[in-house]
Amino acid sequence: MSNENSPKREYFSATNPFPNAAVYTPAVAFGDLVFLAGKTSWNAPDPTDIRSCAQHVLDGIEKELIHAGSSMEQVLKVTVYLRDIEDWDALNEVYVGRFGPNPPARTTIAAVLPRDSRVGIDVIAHR
Repeated sequence: MSNENSPKREYFSATNPFPNAAVYTPAVAFGDLVFLAGKTSWNAPDPTDIRSCAQHVLDGIEKELIHAGSSMEQVLKVTVYLRDIEDWDALNEVYVGRFGPNPPARTTIAAVLPRDSRVGIDVIAHR
C-alpha cells in the first residue's frame, strides 16, 4: 500500500533510439535508485571494434545517468552482455578506465544481441 510519502516512479530519456516503441523505457528512477535499460553498440562509431563499442555504450549510459540525476561514480551494479566472450579482456580495458580501481558489482554473460551489437550493458545506480 502506498501513501503520499512513498517514492514515485520517474521516467527519463536522454537518448531514446526507439521513441515510438511502447516496450522500451530508457531509464526509470524509484526513490534514490536509477535503473537503466540495456544500451547496445549497434550504432557505435566502429561497430566491429569491441573497444569502440564499449566506449560508445558507456558514453550513452553516462548521458542517461546524468539526465536522471546520477553519475558513473554512483553506479552500484552492472550487467554486461558480450556477443563473444573472447572480447572479455578488451572490454575490461575500457571498463576499468571508466570505473577505476573500485568498480561496481558486475555480472558478465555471453549472449545473442540485437542488430549485431558486440556488447550490451545495463546498470543500477544511486542518485
